[in-house]
Amino acid sequence: MVRMIPADYKKSTNFGEKKVFNALQGVNDRPDWIVLHSLKLAHNEFALQGENDFTVFIPGQGIVVIEVKNAKSIEYKGGEWHLEGVPKPSKDPLEQVDRSRANIRSYLRQFDDIDDVPMARLLWFPSIGREALNAQRVGDMQFHEWEMAWSDDVSQPAQLLEKVLSNFMRDYGSVADVSFEPSAFTVERAAELADSLVGSFTAEQTPDDRRKDRRFVQQRMLDEQITYLDLVDTNEHIFFDGGAGTGKSFLLIESAKRLAKQGKRVLVTCWNYMMAEELSLYASHPNIVVKDLNQLMLEITGQRNPKNADTRWFRHELPAEVLKRLEVNPGLREYDAICVDEFQDVAGTTELLGVLFGLVKGGSSRESRIVLAGDKNQQIMAEGKKVDPFDRAKLLIPDLVRVRLRTNCRNAAPLGREIRRVTGLPRDEESFRVGDEMGGGIESRVVSDANQAGVLRKVLEKLLSEYDASDIRVLSPRDSQSLAYRVMHGVANSADERWLKQQLRLTGQPGRIRWRSIAKFKGLESDVVVLTDINESSRAFAEANGKSLSELLYVGLSRARHRAVIIGELAPKAD
Repeated sequence: MVRMIPADYKKSTNFGEKKVFNALQGVNDRPDWIVLHSLKLAHNEFALQGENDFTVFIPGQGIVVIEVKNAKSIEYKGGEWHLEGVPKPSKDPLEQVDRSRANIRSYLRQFDDIDDVPMARLLWFPSIGREALNAQRVGDMQFHEWEMAWSDDVSQPAQLLEKVLSNFMRDYGSVADVSFEPSAFTVERAAELADSLVGSFTAEQTPDDRRKDRRFVQQRMLDEQITYLDLVDTNEHIFFDGGAGTGKSFLLIESAKRLAKQGKRVLVTCWNYMMAEELSLYASHPNIVVKDLNQLMLEITGQRNPKNADTRWFRHELPAEVLKRLEVNPGLREYDAICVDEFQDVAGTTELLGVLFGLVKGGSSRESRIVLAGDKNQQIMAEGKKVDPFDRAKLLIPDLVRVRLRTNCRNAAPLGREIRRVTGLPRDEESFRVGDEMGGGIESRVVSDANQAGVLRKVLEKLLSEYDASDIRVLSPRDSQSLAYRVMHGVANSADERWLKQQLRLTGQPGRIRWRSIAKFKGLESDVVVLTDINESSRAFAEANGKSLSELLYVGLSRARHRAVIIGELAPKAD
């Protein structure tokens, strides 16, 4: 059987070409023949682009360049053609096949001294029989009768093409300045020349390529968010209100940069120290200070956190000491502007609010610029009952302007929709900037605690084939009670645990996957998030702190940009 390139024709191929293709494909006794179909002539000496219907490589004989015309009728008169039933009836088919042959020969000269290989041309009309010809003689000074084929020839394509090359050698083999050597056109040479016309290569998008695509989309979306800031930055006091992934932190940092460029000394702070570390990467300006609130208070008081310090120390006793220092030393009120991210974490604690708004010059919000960002649905680090962070801030800052952010810029749409389903919690965003084209979603693995390590290993091995380790986070509702903590701080008792111990890290060590509690990773994001320990123990932990497991799932899952995996006994089953 001949070698067909490509192996099949496209659906758009016209009926005539299909007939010729099937005829050539059916040649079973010429295994060395190679047929190229629909060869695009990008290397074209006559036009920007062209196409040759068929090019047949016949070792030991030569090459036949074929132009197929599925015409219903043919009229050739005075050197001009009219083919009824084709897209361009008056187009000269001889000129088409001549140009194809010239382009192919010119291109092949880059790889081979092709001039010794006979290269014949052929016009094939597969829907008209030879008996339909109304002429005493076919052919003139411009072409030979044997350079035309008909529907009759479809049944014997091999004999047709061999006859064409035989006639070509008869009529042109003895022409001066031409020296054809059909025998030199070996099987190997024919294959090499055919492959040079239709080269082959493979390319596959790498994890780094996909990562660049995700970063490009992410940056484009954030840049678009700047338009919100342009609309409201003339207001003295702003509250960016939106769900996870709506761009609150980005707008807060951009606000800080603008204020700093105006010569103002700006404090950027939040309750979560990991979040503060992240903010510091983007808020680089001499006039900007980035510190988590606990670090800030310790520096003001000159104290250290006591061992086993509890909530009362962090939220009441230490802030109370800071307020005393600010009263005694007004010079500590050194900031012209303050930007507080994840404001809902501190909105319910009076002492912390006093510290925040007491750090600005004059000790009053009326004399300062204040930018807050918060989400009432993410209060897993807050104290006591839930409060509406905007309502609480509005009591202290009457002219506070609320900027509602309702477009999710972090979670891909499939993931965002799954977060709503899995948590059962309402989300404020009305749309997703990253659509379905980027993929994503949630994968759930229902598994007992005893089998978590093995499942986590399999999940991470699969993810590492698609993502860089730095783009994956393993999170748990609890820190010291998590699978990752036990593996990293205990004795690895199985091959799965030993593998995890080699792959996970808390900080540092590039090339490994970071793990944390959901609370400590709140406010941050990663391409992929894997939640472990979703079990009864985590449910009890959440409820003991006045929260629900669904709230923890919401915060954890919403950290992911594209994909999330839930592992545990209470992992929600797929619909």
